[in-house]
Amino acid sequence: MVIIVILGLAIAVLAMFAVFLLMFIDVAFKPPQASLVRRNVNPADLPQSPLSSDVLRWRETTVEKTNIAVTNLSQPVPNELHADPSPSVNSRLLFSRHARHLRIVASLLLIASIAGMFVRNKMVPEAFGDRGPYRPAALDQIASQPSVLSSDATCLKCHSKVQEERAESPHQAVGCMHCHGNGHQHIAAALKAVENDVLFGFLVDTQKCVGTGKCLSACRVENNVPEGYARTWVERFVHFKDGRVQVDLVPETGFAGSDIPAIDPDLVERAYFAPKLCNQCVDAPCNQVCPVHAAFTSPEGIELVDPDRCIGCAYCVQACPYGVRFINPDTGNADKCTWCYHRIKRDEQPACVEACPVGARVFGRLDDPESEISKRIASIPTSVLKEHLGTHPKLRYVGITGEVI
Repeated sequence: MVIIVILGLAIAVLAMFAVFLLMFIDVAFKPPQASLVRRNVNPADLPQSPLSSDVLRWRETTVEKTNIAVTNLSQPVPNELHADPSPSVNSRLLFSRHARHLRIVASLLLIASIAGMFVRNKMVPEAFGDRGPYRPAALDQIASQPSVLSSDATCLKCHSKVQEERAESPHQAVGCMHCHGNGHQHIAAALKAVENDVLFGFLVDTQKCVGTGKCLSACRVENNVPEGYARTWVERFVHFKDGRVQVDLVPETGFAGSDIPAIDPDLVERAYFAPKLCNQCVDAPCNQVCPVHAAFTSPEGIELVDPDRCIGCAYCVQACPYGVRFINPDTGNADKCTWCYHRIKRDEQPACVEACPVGARVFGRLDDPESEISKRIASIPTSVLKEHLGTHPKLRYVGITGEVI
């Protein structure tokens, strides 16, 4: 269907180009109008027309040995060389000739518009709403991805000190030490799915983040992110007393023990870690530019990519103002953070939230006033990135400044 639309638009464009080309040729290469008059030619010596002057007000007459054309027989012939004394007549003729071409162009545009609307109505489901056309099968396909990391709610059924043990565990053990990343197997049946009227949100507390990098490893393991790419990352912002701001990328191995050079604390006014991930915008620019409707918003407000529709054109990658999309070299499709859609559909937390040892990442339902994220947003000041763009992110931050973009 997409190929048919592209072919139709291409034919319409070629047709309009052909019409404009004919108009150009008609104007540029038409025979010159008889329009120059000169010398001492007496109009009385020219043959007079027996017809009415209203019918043949202007005409061409060849004067012997001079090849001079006289177009106005009712006025004296000027002695100097000048332009056509009948611009109004020529303008009317030119307009009449081009009006035919303009009507053809208008008809082609009308036909192309009607065909485009018809094809689009066939492509977009009636229950599409304002979120973008998507295949229900795509939601099921994304949600059916198995969870790799364990859920605290599940692990606590077996042992109660999962958070303390995780904080003391080696960096590679980002999941529950007892479940070894297979906590979902404790559940005999999938947990209830979230309702269609829910609204998820994400809160990052930079005052708590210590840059362990465990969230980064958790995301890579959970979503099989290729090396050299990331769905989420952490930046360290250092504000110096002289007004300078230094930004460092925290490796997955964590800030502690990394090769990031040390800074004299006496020179620093403040410093903090700012995790980055998809903002899940209400008005997502990335969805608007996708030519095949592979980028869409789920009923829960999560921006997703249909792997069967995506053609890897990277339009959405360029349109994302937060730089969270990339082309996955293994699949050839656009890839991004989905807030672990397959996990939240099972009532689990995103992998990065599960792996954070200090609770710097908070995920929950914004439509539930009793949820932790709703209570924290209501009680402390929060902000969003690039608020001036009007994308209305559902990712909020605590303790950031305008330098974080």
